[in-house]
Amino acid sequence: GWFVPTLLKQLSQLQARFPTLQNKVITFYRQIHSQFASHLSGINTETLIQDTLSMAGAFGHQLLLQLSSALLAIGVAFLLVPIFLFFLLRDFKSFRNKALGLVSNSSFELSWLLYERISKQLQSYIVGVSIQCSAVGAIAGIGFYLTGLKDPLLFGSLTGLLNLIPYVGPLLSTIAPIFSILAEPAWDWTLILGVVGSVVIAQIIDNLILTPNI
Repeated sequence: GWFVPTLLKQLSQLQARFPTLQNKVITFYRQIHSQFASHLSGINTETLIQDTLSMAGAFGHQLLLQLSSALLAIGVAFLLVPIFLFFLLRDFKSFRNKALGLVSNSSFELSWLLYERISKQLQSYIVGVSIQCSAVGAIAGIGFYLTGLKDPLLFGSLTGLLNLIPYVGPLLSTIAPIFSILAEPAWDWTLILGVVGSVVIAQIIDNLILTPNI
């Protein structure tokens, strides 16, 4: 019962740090503007900065809202899925027998073989993907924690979910932690290197150990 409350608590902490990151971005833009204003005399850089910051802020808030909704959906799923599975497992044989009872005698054996093969493959795939994502998320989360990153459970869970997306998922999983680091008043590059290293190690273990054996 601690997982979902901790996850939501860490998400709220991340949302509280978002204005700090936005202020840092504004300061950075001001510095760039002051340095290159003489070279960009024909461009209204002030308007460009305001428009860019407005778009970035809206995107960031929308991203956090979507992440909140996704985590809330996961929390509801943690509550409802066990209940659904209980009734499904209890009545599954009855549903299966009724469905196969609709098949003609001449096709029954073939239908049963197809059912067995499909159900085993589907079960193996779901179990394998669940183990894979959970392991990647746990490894990355432990790495984030050892690195000193705030909200390691949140970012570890996000890394596990994004592992479902081939190639792009691992890259996306580093973006949110890095932005969280940049939102801190004081930070150094070792935190960013630790985040990237944690994801890389999780992917190496996934590709060399988990995927070949699941």
